[in-house]
Amino acid sequence: MDKEENNKDIDALLLLLSQRKTNGCYFDQRYHAALTALVAERDGLRIELERERMRLAACGVAAISNTRETAKENREVSDEYKSSSFDEVCAAVDREMALRERVAELEAKPPADRERKLRGRLVCAALTGLCADPSVDLDEAASKSAVAIADRTLAAMRKKGGGA
Repeated sequence: MDKEENNKDIDALLLLLSQRKTNGCYFDQRYHAALTALVAERDGLRIELERERMRLAACGVAAISNTRETAKENREVSDEYKSSSFDEVCAAVDREMALRERVAELEAKPPADRERKLRGRLVCAALTGLCADPSVDLDEAASKSAVAIADRTLAAMRKKGGGA
């Protein structure tokens, strides 16, 4: 017996018990009360399930936002359907859009500018690595060594075709 048939049987039995003339029979009253409680619980669970389905749908709609405008529109949701999951999806979409904007900004810069900034970061990383080695005295030679490491890294990136 499937759920829908089961629900119909419960509803029919409840109707039968409520229509049946009783002379105060404890048996009928007890079962009528139990069935009434079960039906009320079932109906409440149906409402709760539908609310959760709508919350899930709200997360899905928020997740497909790919511009600031669509994100704003898709977040106009009834408070009843907002959840912590909805908030997390919105935050993830915001991070993704911010990253895409940053990539577009970087791609708009001339390659030489990007390479210069990358070289500066590689020099800093090389110096950090040299600082971690207690045997290295951070003098001009160490700085030149860090620059050489950065230049070799950039050259290897260019050779692999990754560019800077």
